[in-house]
Amino acid sequence: MDATSKSENIIVFKGRKKLNNNKILPAWNRIDKRGEIKYTINRELPILNILKEQVSQSVYKDIESLLIQIETYLPCDSLYMDMAKGGGSIEKSEVPDETDVYNELKSYLIKSKELGLSLRKVFDVFIRTQPYINYPSICERVEREIFDE
Repeated sequence: MDATSKSENIIVFKGRKKLNNNKILPAWNRIDKRGEIKYTINRELPILNILKEQVSQSVYKDIESLLIQIETYLPCDSLYMDMAKGGGSIEKSEVPDETDVYNELKSYLIKSKELGLSLRKVFDVFIRTQPYINYPSICERVEREIFDE
């Protein structure tokens, strides 16, 4: 075994397992196409569906273009290098506090109702996405408030 294959093995085993939990609706889709990995923003996120209903087709095309730019220019090489040399710790954005999560979820559901979307379907999808999946008590509270009215 030469030095190159030794380092390759280390990197391979430092990878994280792909989540295989159908309950979570990820923000990013991981696509493995014949060994080439590509990440795309999940177009089934409920916030994107709400935006699509709220804005004109022309504005949504601009949003779609922005999403494609984010996907295209995601700094994968930099992330990979930072993970390899920094011990695997990359600072994430600040975690929202519970009040913000509550207000945001409730606001999105109110908008969905105003748009004539199926409130139950939208809620069921939202609670499977980040950050809401991390706040089950808030989801339960919002569910009681929205559906027990």
